[in-house]
Amino acid sequence: MKEGREGGFFEVYMKAIGRTPIPEKFHRWSALSLVASVLENRVVVMHHKAALNPNLYVLLVGPSGCGKGTAMDFAMARWHALYGGEGRLLRGGLTKQRLLDVLGGRTTSVANGQAKVEAAVANPHPWIVSPELYNALGSGGPVAEAFIANLTDLYTSSVVPITEGTRRWGDVTISGHCINWLAGSTSQWLRRSLSPDAILSGFFGRVVAIEGSYAGKWAASQYPANYDDLIDQLHVHLTRMSVLSGECIVTSEAQDVREQWLENREVPDDEFLRPAYQRDDDLLLKLAVVLCAGESDELIIHRRHVARARTLVAEARASLPMLVNLAHTTSQSDAMGAVITLMKRSGYVTHAHLLKVMSNRGVTADMLRKYITTLEQADRILVHKTTRGGAYEWKAESKAF
Repeated sequence: MKEGREGGFFEVYMKAIGRTPIPEKFHRWSALSLVASVLENRVVVMHHKAALNPNLYVLLVGPSGCGKGTAMDFAMARWHALYGGEGRLLRGGLTKQRLLDVLGGRTTSVANGQAKVEAAVANPHPWIVSPELYNALGSGGPVAEAFIANLTDLYTSSVVPITEGTRRWGDVTISGHCINWLAGSTSQWLRRSLSPDAILSGFFGRVVAIEGSYAGKWAASQYPANYDDLIDQLHVHLTRMSVLSGECIVTSEAQDVREQWLENREVPDDEFLRPAYQRDDDLLLKLAVVLCAGESDELIIHRRHVARARTLVAEARASLPMLVNLAHTTSQSDAMGAVITLMKRSGYVTHAHLLKVMSNRGVTADMLRKYITTLEQADRILVHKTTRGGAYEWKAESKAF
């Protein structure tokens, strides 16, 4: 099938969202999650002599009101237009037990003090969407930890069925599963929902955490004049992808780009960043499959797909230090976070203005100088000399597409 008049799925998607205060990367990763969920495990790429599914775990992190939910709603609306009321989309609170029941095809309940188990239609390829992670997990504890541990275990598919069981509910067998997960949270709620151990565990080595913030200035949202036509084109693309099946072939030129990138990556000094580093190649291939399928029916991963996927991996990993800091957060690191937020929002801020604002939060001049030194050494800001004590410029992030 030929591409839409405006280009491939992702080009059309990013045109349709228009110009709004919502970070583009929230829309971008919601779109990637949507396509991955539509592809299920039908479109794969071979990796280590096994089929690699393009499933993604995506977490949008940002302050309340910055547009996480709106970005997810736009993606879910496209899903609903394609599938209607089908139950593969799981939105809201979800426990480990409930997820296992959904995957294995059963329902469990208690009637008159007795466990009741009934057969149901299995949903081995769910798209789990949690617009506010705290509402799904609550304030942490064993239930939240069990759900995250379960998602960690189910991230990778296996040809060997999984059997889970308890004395009360009996065994449930899961076969051929492929889970996609899209969630949103503020950093404060994320810290309440998950313990430091959970944040620093291998789970977040599997998660794409995308950090966003408020727009610098308010501006009226603008949408393209052909918005309805663009939405129709998105539906055409999604319908095409909903029946797409096969193995993606990586061209030799694309393989060269991939190998060069793998060889030139820097090994992270922080041990907590190493799990993600080890999975970067998997993520690159998953994204290349999603990008390839979004473009056309030709399941060939070209150089351009790998190059774009490489940029997306960099965007995905840029927020990992934020998660590490979150796990080790203290009142001092909260203050540092406030400094970072103000700098990001302003783009360029004078030292005098920064000190004036932060002094209201208990940050002294000495503390602020230490924060500035840390951010400069981490290559997050540019320091400019001025006649009034200096100014700071937040380093812009590169666009993935």
